Amino acid sequence: MEEVVLCTVSVKDKKGDISGDILKEVRNNANTVLKIITGWMHASTYFKGITQLLEHPEGLVKRKTLGILCETARANNMVQNKQRTARKLKHSSLSTALQVDKSSCPYFSELCYKILELIDRESDTSVKIAAISSLETLAKEYPSENPAYSKCLATIISHISSGDSVTSSGLINTAGSLINVLGSKALPQLPLIMKNMLQRAHLVSCCPSGKYAHGCPRTVVSLSNQSLGEFVSPYLEEILDLVILHPECATQIDGKLDVKAADVRGLLTETVPVRLILPPLLNLYSSATKCGDASLSLSFQMLANVVGTMDRLAVGTYHTKIYEHCLEALDLRRQNLDSLKNINLVEQSIIHTIITLTMKLTESTFRPLFLRTLEWAESEVDQSTSKRSMDRAIVFYKLVNKLAEQHRSLFTPYFKYLLEGSVQYLSEDGVLISSKRKKKAKLGDNIVKHKDSLSGQKLWNLRALILKSLHKCFLYDNDQKILDSSNFQTLLKPIVSQFVAEAPESLESVPDAPSVEEVDEILVSCLGQMAVTARSDVLWKPLNHEVLMQTRSDNVRPKMLGLKVVRYMVQQLKEEYVALVPETIPFLGELLEDVELPVKTLSQEILKEMETLSGESLREYL
Repeated sequence: MEEVVLCTVSVKDKKGDISGDILKEVRNNANTVLKIITGWMHASTYFKGITQLLEHPEGLVKRKTLGILCETARANNMVQNKQRTARKLKHSSLSTALQVDKSSCPYFSELCYKILELIDRESDTSVKIAAISSLETLAKEYPSENPAYSKCLATIISHISSGDSVTSSGLINTAGSLINVLGSKALPQLPLIMKNMLQRAHLVSCCPSGKYAHGCPRTVVSLSNQSLGEFVSPYLEEILDLVILHPECATQIDGKLDVKAADVRGLLTETVPVRLILPPLLNLYSSATKCGDASLSLSFQMLANVVGTMDRLAVGTYHTKIYEHCLEALDLRRQNLDSLKNINLVEQSIIHTIITLTMKLTESTFRPLFLRTLEWAESEVDQSTSKRSMDRAIVFYKLVNKLAEQHRSLFTPYFKYLLEGSVQYLSEDGVLISSKRKKKAKLGDNIVKHKDSLSGQKLWNLRALILKSLHKCFLYDNDQKILDSSNFQTLLKPIVSQFVAEAPESLESVPDAPSVEEVDEILVSCLGQMAVTARSDVLWKPLNHEVLMQTRSDNVRPKMLGLKVVRYMVQQLKEEYVALVPETIPFLGELLEDVELPVKTLSQEILKEMETLSGESLREYL
């Protein structure tokens, strides 16, 4: 074997004297001979031969030898599969798998120690990297309780924080493979492992060439956590810093890094007990807020995953603490921090965490938390002006929408707490103005105008969210727990008044503010579903009348909205709408003569649908 390896190396040195085809043929023949020799060799002989070759003074020979070792180790599983297949078919196999048994174990250990020498003393970086890679391969392909692996791990760890990023990357990957093999036996090395790897991660994160190496600490942290479980808890704060706060994780620079970081976060939530992971995760809030919306969103995504793993006992112990943490974070929109460019991304993750938690709560535990949130949303944040925060109201109704969407009819009864506030926001602009309004100086007029403009944009967004939540309320109010006659009358005019509510000139200042078209769609579905849920012609008549009266506006938008709601009622109520046709006909007659083509066209379509329902021509009544 030694002669064949040396032959392949010497052939490389004679490239100038021999043609390429001959070189290729010699190399192929040498590799074939090597495979045959290896297939017939006993494991102890093979390991001894490789060890001797690694003592050769030339670096090229060492690299070639380490390459052969890795190739043989990786092919070992294939050989074993062939042997099993041959036994099943009762055939003989020419190849023999190299196994680390009692007889070959001393030689295998000696080989590992020889590789460690190369890592410790070799000045040739390429040989050192090859040695590191081969040790990783041996750990993967020959997993065992060999004491040599413990010594290998100790040596590997000591080198992690030194050398360039590529070498460190290989060392860290090898450490991960060794930890995976050793399991709890790697525990004595854990403090040094974490110290060196986290130190290395922080170094390469600032280096443009460090992207390759930065994923490796996450790999080994993942393996450490998988093998050692809750023993990594003393290092959770630093690990969370690595997989949540670092820009490489949060900004999606590298897809592979994102996957590795997500794997670590997933493993932490699955294997570390809630009592250990929750405190450092909650303490991360302040730092994550400074790092930006991506990091903060990741922290709440992880918190949601932790909540998802909680049993009944953990929920009973921690639900209030987690909810209060989320409620504090929901105030970020009002605080308007410079570090948070995408507040909607953050709010989505916070609300997702709350929804995940509420899925595990009982009625008796959820109700006080919800009422606490309502109190928070309606509280006066500025005592000098007695004003409620529009920002809090916006995020509150975003939460209400998700609660209604997730819990459906179970959440519908809670709308009784929301009707008064919803009506106030839908009815007038007075909610924006202090009940203790003070005279403003002329010098502040421009500032006041800007604030009024911003308030108008926020109110537009808020009203859209209220309409969406009311639509869900009507949709899931199967037993009419909310939409009785009294509440119907209370809500009708404030909702219909949105037909003439003017959209702000610009919506750019308010994140995620809906367009006029989106609000129109929400408004039509809200009133239409309101009619469907009411299930009473006594309630349909005032709704139909209010909607039709809006079509006499001078503006096109109220006319189109009124017609769309009428069409919704016609299509959903079907024959039951026939009783409302006599009142609708005169309005349609007026609209059929409208100068605006869209109004006239939609009126004609509705008339045809009404004629289909009634079974007669209605044009004579126009």
